[in-house]
Amino acid sequence: MNQNTYIHHTGKKLHVLFCPLLLTLFTLLCVLLILPKDSIFGSEGDWFSQHVAVAQQFRTIFQETGQILPDTSPLGAGSNIYDFSYYGLLRPDVLLSFALPQVPMTVIISVYAILELIAGANLCCYWLKKHLSRPFFSFMGGILYACAACFYHAHHQIMFVNYMPFLLLALLGIDRLLEKKKHGLLVLALVMVYLHSYYFAPAVLAVLLLYLIHCMYFMPGKSAHLSLWLRFFFSVGISIGIAAVLLLPTGLDLLSTKKDAGTAPAIQEILSLDFSMKSLLYHPYGCGLTILSLYTLLLNIKRKSTRLLSLALLLCLTVNTCSWLLSGMLYVRHKVLIPLIPLLILLCALSLERLFEREERHSLICGLLCFTPLLFSEYSPALVLDAGLTAGIFALLHLSCKAGAPQKVRLPLTLLLCLFPMTAFIAIGRQDKFISDTDTRQHVFSSEELEELNFDRQYRFDTLTEPYANVNVLSLTGMGKTTMYSSVTDSGYADFYYNTMRNPIRVRNRVALMSDANPMFSYLMGIRYIQAKSSRLPWGYSPIAEKEGIVIAENQHVLPTAYASTGTMAQTEYEKLEFPYSLEAMTRYTITDMESGNSTDSGTASGNSTAAEDFMQTSQITAVSKDSLDLPGLINLLEAQGVVCEWNQADCSLKLSVKTKTKAVIPLQKPLQNQMLICALNVTSPSGREVTIDFNGIRNKLSGKHAPYPNRNDTFTWMVSSNEEIRSLKLELSAGTYILSDIRLWIMDLSQWGNQNIWEVNASPEKGKSLFRGFASLQEQGWFVTSFPYRDGYQILLDGEHVPACRVNTEFVGIPLTAGTHEIVIAYQPPGKRISLIISLLSLVLFLVTPLFQRSIRHATVRNRIFSKRFFIIYQSLIQKRGDMMKKFLSSNKFYEQLQMMFQNNSFRELFSYLLTGGATTFVNYAVYLTLLHTNAEYLTANTIAWVFAVGFAYVTNRKFVFRSGNQIGKEMFSFVSMRFLTLITENLLLAFFIQSCQFRPVISKIAVSFVTVAANYVICKCHIFQKPASCVKASVSLPAIQQQKGEESHE
Repeated sequence: MNQNTYIHHTGKKLHVLFCPLLLTLFTLLCVLLILPKDSIFGSEGDWFSQHVAVAQQFRTIFQETGQILPDTSPLGAGSNIYDFSYYGLLRPDVLLSFALPQVPMTVIISVYAILELIAGANLCCYWLKKHLSRPFFSFMGGILYACAACFYHAHHQIMFVNYMPFLLLALLGIDRLLEKKKHGLLVLALVMVYLHSYYFAPAVLAVLLLYLIHCMYFMPGKSAHLSLWLRFFFSVGISIGIAAVLLLPTGLDLLSTKKDAGTAPAIQEILSLDFSMKSLLYHPYGCGLTILSLYTLLLNIKRKSTRLLSLALLLCLTVNTCSWLLSGMLYVRHKVLIPLIPLLILLCALSLERLFEREERHSLICGLLCFTPLLFSEYSPALVLDAGLTAGIFALLHLSCKAGAPQKVRLPLTLLLCLFPMTAFIAIGRQDKFISDTDTRQHVFSSEELEELNFDRQYRFDTLTEPYANVNVLSLTGMGKTTMYSSVTDSGYADFYYNTMRNPIRVRNRVALMSDANPMFSYLMGIRYIQAKSSRLPWGYSPIAEKEGIVIAENQHVLPTAYASTGTMAQTEYEKLEFPYSLEAMTRYTITDMESGNSTDSGTASGNSTAAEDFMQTSQITAVSKDSLDLPGLINLLEAQGVVCEWNQADCSLKLSVKTKTKAVIPLQKPLQNQMLICALNVTSPSGREVTIDFNGIRNKLSGKHAPYPNRNDTFTWMVSSNEEIRSLKLELSAGTYILSDIRLWIMDLSQWGNQNIWEVNASPEKGKSLFRGFASLQEQGWFVTSFPYRDGYQILLDGEHVPACRVNTEFVGIPLTAGTHEIVIAYQPPGKRISLIISLLSLVLFLVTPLFQRSIRHATVRNRIFSKRFFIIYQSLIQKRGDMMKKFLSSNKFYEQLQMMFQNNSFRELFSYLLTGGATTFVNYAVYLTLLHTNAEYLTANTIAWVFAVGFAYVTNRKFVFRSGNQIGKEMFSFVSMRFLTLITENLLLAFFIQSCQFRPVISKIAVSFVTVAANYVICKCHIFQKPASCVKASVSLPAIQQQKGEESHE
């Protein structure tokens, strides 16, 4: 080995080790420059209240039940666990936390996020090396990746970026698919993308498709083959199948409820162009790159090999329709374009390398086009500074090249292009508010201290202190909670929470169900225990523990989560009542749908039903007349605080102009003792600014018109109560101008309050996987009532027999009971969970055995070639010897001649045979499907089991009678099952769509789906599975030629 070769190999080894080390140190340096002292790499807001708290919830449920994938969550009064799947239900760091119960969840999530940043930068560098001739520019690409401002969400909204390392692995998987025709890496990477952030999966798949097209059609040395496309789509399908245990139940959950996506975008917004380029430049809710990426993107349009990819990326970044489609047609948000970053950096690195090698020239037109966002962007000063600095560095590089500077000097100068991206990344990251490492808001009382209080698990525990931080915190295992904050929320329960019970909305969105003082809600939902400030205890609660001014309080006079009731009010009567009388009626009676109750064998307590008119005669609520309101005194009080007030006598509205946040104390003419003050008013903000009004610490907020998820809280409601005498109200107004109208006040007597027709049930402490297990005894007909939100998936056993769940109290699960003692078991299973487990298991098995079949297929191919060659020789010999005799026989018998001609038409024979065997296969499928439906099996489970029987029958009949295949049986069976498995997934998705969304019956849906699957199966069998080997085709083609040759020789 000569000296130059030795130096080359040594430098290459040093580069392999040195670049990852430098990228790791650089990423850590950026993190340290962002992170304040004594802080955690995580921010206030959703990171703390959702990502950390929900992950801790998963760990708490695992410690209690031992289940990695449970059915329900105690949050939200008992939620489908897939309501929280977006927050890492099966994510590796969350699963790892199960084995590390002593490590704080904040530490696990923050460390995992930093490791993902480091892994992403290094994977980006490694991937770029495959496309660049100089490793230096792949290293530079890794730096640009690490400096993307979108990674602000590594400590803010982690699912926006936590899939990025696996997207890069998927891109490497595409390379491996093209080079070695192996799809294992691609499948595993896609599964990890789904587990980390399935919301971004469509955008990830779109990026992979763009990259595959670019590689197959525009990269030198690559060519497009149908087999590669089949392998790609097979990899995507099998990855979805493996992750079906997460995706399918989550999809059904999403279809069963409404997602609050804010105001629907107008068609003009969807079809418009965004020239501000905030989807690309600086913004953390976009790609967060700099002017360098825009300039190089425009340069790549000039080059033929990268033109299509560049134009496609530019289209995605500027046309709002792309963002709207990738966002599931919910809204136009540029965060969904974050997966484009690897392709943008690839084009950037390619251009920088070509510019350095002088294979490409700078373009003045592209440079001028980079200033277009100046006219539309809110980042104009940053854009000017960025453009000026980038242009100066390029000028310096050009001058150094003209001066003949060596490459070892010019290369380090090129790194100056990373200066502004790094500065922007640090500046944007520092704008976040990080969590202190000594923060104890979620753990004021330790679990040991709470265990000593011996809570009754048949009730719930809510936290009124720091409601935003504690909305998803489970303070104690086995204790339910009414609050929750998730992107997916049961719309029925959310409607009950805010619209029926009038709980105050204290944040800008309506998705977060946060607790506050509401005695009626606490009574109905069984909130026996609360954590609150000692100075803000609602009526009925007495302290049982105190720590640092925070108390644990108990109210023994609330309903349990499950009870029996004999006092009812029909839903039709309840709907006649207005607020707040409707709330009082619900606390005194069980609201039932009498028609659904009468449809059961158990009957209902219709004889004890109370009419609305009778209830109003005994109501404990007294309306306060407007004449008794001291509005002039309130106006004088506010004006003394500097608030400008305008009273409009015509519509009885009060316009307030508040310059700064204002506090005032309003004295009451008559103190409240064992009474609750209920206040409601309408709020309008003419300027569109948000409005916040507090009464005695109870906050109501109307979000601004530009809020991403407006809460539409234009009616503020407060329910003020206390164990102490209330002599005044503490009012706090936010700055702004707003109008208060339709002001209404009520006083409710709390001394004689509650449901007097309650029968306690004997609940078993050993519930197992059920939500309730126990006995209920009644001396007359009545109802078994729970405060579990009503939704699909409940399974109720009454005395060992299945009974359907009924709605009680407008939104909860109950069943009618006859007099006597009854054993009751209530369980819940998310729709689609069982079948999704089967699909995931079958997909995983198929993925694992694929390499074995591929190996056998390669050996079988060799054997088939040898066999085909020998068969052709033997066949030709037989034709030569027996040709004259066969020709004489066939020519003398017209029946056989016609029969031969008919069966020589393979299309006719195959289609006719396929119709016969297809009908038999369909009969088998439908017979098993209908039988299982008759036994009350879930429709997806029934369809999958029917598929297993039908596939076995179909393979045998298609092989022997339809296509008369002679292929190697192992290869053929593998292809047949795998392709039919893809149609199974399609069929199940279509069934779910027709039954869940379109409300079709299972049998009608099955018939509709069959038209699609039968046609698809024929095409797959015809074109892919039972196709003739090439050797057999040659043999069949050569037969007429041989016969013709023999005929000509005989004629001569």
